[in-house]
Amino acid sequence: MPWYVRTWRRKHSPRRSWKPSAAFSVTTGRKEGINLLPFVIHFLICNLFLCLCISLLSGIKYLGRNLLSSRTQYRLWFPLFFLFLLPFLPLKREDFAWLWSWLPQKAAVSSAAFLPAGQTSGRTPSAFFVNELPDFSVSISRPVPSAICCLLLIVWILGILFFSLSFFRSWLLLQRIRKSALLLQNENVRHICESCLSELNIRRRIPVYSTAFLPSPVLAGFFRPRIYLPIRMISDFSAEDMRFMFLHELQHYRSNDILMSCLANAACILYWFNPLVWYMQKTLRRERELACDASVLELLPECDYSAYGFTLLQVTESLQKPSLFLAVPMGAAKKQLKQRILQIASYRKSTRRQRTLGAFICLLALTFTVGISPVFASDASEDRYSFEKAPETVTYLDLSREFEGYEGCFVLYDEGKDLWQIYNQEAALTRTSPYSTYKIYDALLGLESGIITPEDSRMAWDGQSFPIDAWEADQDLNSAIKNSVNWYFQRIDEALGASQVQDYLDEIGYGNQKMSRRLDLYWTDSSLKISPAEQVELLQKLYHNDFHFSAENVNAVKQSLFLSSSSRGRLFGKTGTGQIDQKEVSGWFVGCLENQGNVSYFATNIQADSDASGNRAKELTERILSQIYD
Repeated sequence: MPWYVRTWRRKHSPRRSWKPSAAFSVTTGRKEGINLLPFVIHFLICNLFLCLCISLLSGIKYLGRNLLSSRTQYRLWFPLFFLFLLPFLPLKREDFAWLWSWLPQKAAVSSAAFLPAGQTSGRTPSAFFVNELPDFSVSISRPVPSAICCLLLIVWILGILFFSLSFFRSWLLLQRIRKSALLLQNENVRHICESCLSELNIRRRIPVYSTAFLPSPVLAGFFRPRIYLPIRMISDFSAEDMRFMFLHELQHYRSNDILMSCLANAACILYWFNPLVWYMQKTLRRERELACDASVLELLPECDYSAYGFTLLQVTESLQKPSLFLAVPMGAAKKQLKQRILQIASYRKSTRRQRTLGAFICLLALTFTVGISPVFASDASEDRYSFEKAPETVTYLDLSREFEGYEGCFVLYDEGKDLWQIYNQEAALTRTSPYSTYKIYDALLGLESGIITPEDSRMAWDGQSFPIDAWEADQDLNSAIKNSVNWYFQRIDEALGASQVQDYLDEIGYGNQKMSRRLDLYWTDSSLKISPAEQVELLQKLYHNDFHFSAENVNAVKQSLFLSSSSRGRLFGKTGTGQIDQKEVSGWFVGCLENQGNVSYFATNIQADSDASGNRAKELTERILSQIYD
């Protein structure tokens, strides 16, 4: 569902009432796989959009063939190279948010060190200490990647290797020519080249070499460009012919055609399976020569057009199919020669109207390319939260000692002070599976739908065996939250069905609002994700019932989260543990602290190869809270 539809529904839709559906069954978990499928699907979608862009540009060129100059038609391909690269860059769609906003975005940039330099993280905060919670979780196994995804990736990589070898062969051939070529000694020809450099206002000195292994003049080398002349042409061609050849090759240099050629070849390597990309490269090479011819003709008087065309015919006589993909030769295949000669015969210098129209069309193409670029972003926007708070309300903490041995983050929002305190903002805004912390809102869903009520939330155990003894008993809301009983919440979801659960996720704006088709533990299978910052914002909405649900239901959920009361205040919270292959790899602790009329909301997430449980996150949170409110 598009983000703008979700936003409108959250603002304008009335509170829903969910009706339970038919009977249901309970399972204990599902497998989580290596996420190759999203990349494969995303890459294929990018290819479809590339096909659309290439077809659209080809259509524009065809319709405007009598209006657009050769140089404009050639330059229209340039924005595509930006799109070719985007799927492989670590960009996110929010990186392109400026495309839709004319206002400067707020940035949380203030920072402050929190812990004193000499303070250690080892003291036990007795004011917040709570006996270890039953942090139950079911281990899921990580299977091998999908066979189809693996097969597609292997075929793609093999294709890349094959075509890379083809271009590498061309590079080796060019290196052999470079080593065998001799610096041009003919003073007359060198003088002609220097005269052409001056005529084109090129300050860089481009050396000229002679070789017996090329049938046509060639410009090669991106960092150290050189012009290679066939030995036979040095003696057989006139000074006028030599001038035309140098003007042609130097126009290639001035237009950065070597770079464009390399980019086109790289696109063909990465998108070797896409026929339209090969069509684009072939068309680009043809239009590159037409554009270069037009640039040369722009410098010549009209009486020299036929002489330039005759020189081109002489160069092409001995030219075979070009094999140097990394160079830009003057000659052309005979199939393309006719089009070039026809252009020379009918050439008229471009008018101001044509130049203006060409610049406008190129600007439109660039705008379209930038506008469609978020589609190609490799990292979907759902995996990162856009956190926009006034800079003066955000402080960054240094909790590296507390988090020693773990990757993770801590987020605290003090409602009374309107102050955010964050450790590791990058992780705080990155969405990950919520695990059992989602059960807070699943419980609210069950209450709002009428499947359970505050007065009667009991569900009978059906006698099925579970890996956790505490689950093998009748449960009510408080015990289900305390013992993190999967089957209790799975029954709620099964009773409603996937469609109504999805509506609920949209209604409260939970994380990326995505769930898998199966209802068993979708909060652990990397489909539903939420960031620690969003956890804190949702807790505040829950506390104040910004969802406009039944106050009685919201209070019932709050009371199920109660952990302890002390002189420091009342502590509410819920742990969550991600366990893969019997190893605890991700731990959550989220909740709030009521203290003398003020409420602070917090979320801690830790990740490691093992021993990163919800209880570890809870212990860490208690230490941090004790230091903050000491």
